[in-house]
Amino acid sequence: MNRIYFYKCSAAGNDFVLFDTEIAPNLNLTEDFIRKICDRRLGVGADGIILIKSSDSADFEMSYYNADGSGGMLCANGARTALKYVSINGRVRKDKVVFEAGGKKYKGEIVNESEVKFYFSELGEIKKIDNLQINGRNIVCYEINTGARHLVINVDDIKDTQEVDLDSLPVVKLGREIRYSEQFKPKGININFVKFLGTELKIRTYEKGVEDETLSCGTGSAAAAIVAYKIFNYRPPIILYPKSGDRFIVDFVADKNKIADLSLTGPAKIIYKGELLNL
Repeated sequence: MNRIYFYKCSAAGNDFVLFDTEIAPNLNLTEDFIRKICDRRLGVGADGIILIKSSDSADFEMSYYNADGSGGMLCANGARTALKYVSINGRVRKDKVVFEAGGKKYKGEIVNESEVKFYFSELGEIKKIDNLQINGRNIVCYEINTGARHLVINVDDIKDTQEVDLDSLPVVKLGREIRYSEQFKPKGININFVKFLGTELKIRTYEKGVEDETLSCGTGSAAAAIVAYKIFNYRPPIILYPKSGDRFIVDFVADKNKIADLSLTGPAKIIYKGELLNL
C-alpha cells in the first residue's frame, strides 16, 4: 500500500493540507488528486494544498493549489502556514526566513508561539470600479492585486436605506454572482465584503478556486487594508477580523502615499499529521 504522509494546518481558519517532499518524495499532485484531498466528505478536507520543497536559493520553496486544483496565485495564509511548519519541524532553524513561491522570493517571520508574519512582494494599484451591480444598484468598489486578484466592497454601500449587517450578508450568493459575472471574465476575482468600523475592519471573503466563503483570506485582508488606507484614511497598522473571529494585523510603511514592507500577521498552527491510504 502506498502511504502518503501529510499535515493538516490552519491559518485563522483558512485550512490546508500540507505535503513535504522530504517525507512524500513521490507525490504526484494532479488536479483530480487535489480535488479529492480537499473534499470535505470524501477526502481530508481543505481550502487548498501546500507543497514544500527544498530550494538552492532560499530556505525552502512553497507551491500552493486551490481546492479545485488550480494554482499560480499567492496565498498569504498558506505562506504563513508553511513558515509555521518549517519552524516546528526543524526544516529551518531560524525565526526570519526567505522562501520561494511562484518564481519570486518572499520573507516571513515567526513572531511568537502562535503568530506568524508574512511580507508581501509586489502590490498592484487600486482600480476604482463605479458600475458593480448588487441587488439592482450600481455601487462603487475597488480592485487590487496583492498576489491574487481581489475586489473590495464596502458593505454599507450595498443598501442606501439602512446599515448592512455583515454577519447576515449572503456572502456565497453575492460572491458567486460577482465572481462569475461578465465584468470579471474569464479568470474571475476574489470578493471581499468589508465593514469599516472607524479604526478596525470586519471582513468576509468569497474565494475563487475554493468557490465558497473561507473563514479568512490573507491576500484579501491585505487588499482591504490597502483600500482602508488609500480610500478611507486609515493608518497602519490596520486591524482586521475575518469570519473566523481571529485577529489580523496588516502593517506597512507609508511614504507620500507609497506603500513598502507590507506584512500580514496572524495565527497559524499545525493541527495534526496523517497518512493517505486510499485516495
